[in-house]
Amino acid sequence: MEVMIPNEMRFRLDGAILFYRRWSEYGYSYSAHNAAAVLHKVNENGSLAPGRALDMKALEYFFRNSNGADKLKFQDSRILARSYDGIVWYEKSCLAPIYFQIDREKEPGRAILNKLSGRQVMWPPLLFMIANGTLRCRALRSNRRPTPKTKLYIAPLTHISETDGAVCLPEGLRIDRRNSLEENMNLVSELFYQGKFGHATHSMQQIEHPGGHDGFWIKYLKKKKHDRFPVELLKSANQTLGDLLK
Repeated sequence: MEVMIPNEMRFRLDGAILFYRRWSEYGYSYSAHNAAAVLHKVNENGSLAPGRALDMKALEYFFRNSNGADKLKFQDSRILARSYDGIVWYEKSCLAPIYFQIDREKEPGRAILNKLSGRQVMWPPLLFMIANGTLRCRALRSNRRPTPKTKLYIAPLTHISETDGAVCLPEGLRIDRRNSLEENMNLVSELFYQGKFGHATHSMQQIEHPGGHDGFWIKYLKKKKHDRFPVELLKSANQTLGDLLK
């Protein structure tokens, strides 16, 4: 194959990178752990020579540095870590409304939260991670920039796993693989706080309060003034930021 461009420079096909994804009856797996890239040289007759596997770091370096395309970019100060398929950032405590949508027929005892939905509260500082298309969320006790030794806490919200922080995405929020990690980060930052928290999940004891999740939020939402979130009530996730990054 020959390629011609306007300035009459000539290019010949020298190699090809083939991508493989794990296939099953359910279709392709889009996890980075189920993908492989193989570099093949091209023989004189145009056929592909035996290939050699490329790890993701080599592949990323190849594409970022092609034709000098790897340029310095300004990094948002919220970003704590980034790789080719993952990003970790934090959001400081902020004043914003919180929304609830409880099914009155299935959980009539929790319906009072619907009446309190939309009230402004101080949210706790939150830490987010997007990796392999999954969003995870933990809480923090301070607005200070976290370090690898910073302890993480369970986010006192439904739809978030107490075990690993995996988030059941609220309506309207989707992690789009066609977007850059930074674009998805900004979508989460904007839309996560607009999501509606509904059905009971896990133990419902995500926070150190006698009434558990619902008891805490009912009391907290009835306060007239919200100048800080009571971070001393957050429950430990038995995890540090360094653990999360492993």
